[in-house]
Amino acid sequence: MAVLMPYRNQGIGSELLHATVARALELGYTQIFLHAQLTAANFYLRHGFQVYGETFKEADIVHQTMRYKEVGNCTTTVCDY
Repeated sequence: MAVLMPYRNQGIGSELLHATVARALELGYTQIFLHAQLTAANFYLRHGFQVYGETFKEADIVHQTMRYKEVGNCTTTVCDY
């Protein structure tokens, strides 16, 4: 997922991520993983993801695997879509 610079910090990324997670939960997914650029990891942490494993390089950029922490147990506000 990416949001062009002029449109960042307007909630667009949050809306896209919330819609994607909500749809995955509706479809019954039991695990949600993503590869976050390290500079974007805090964004995903704020949206209910947690660090999973070690960092790695993808396309010569440092990434962090992250997983959604509440699949199957929607007890946080992140699941309240």
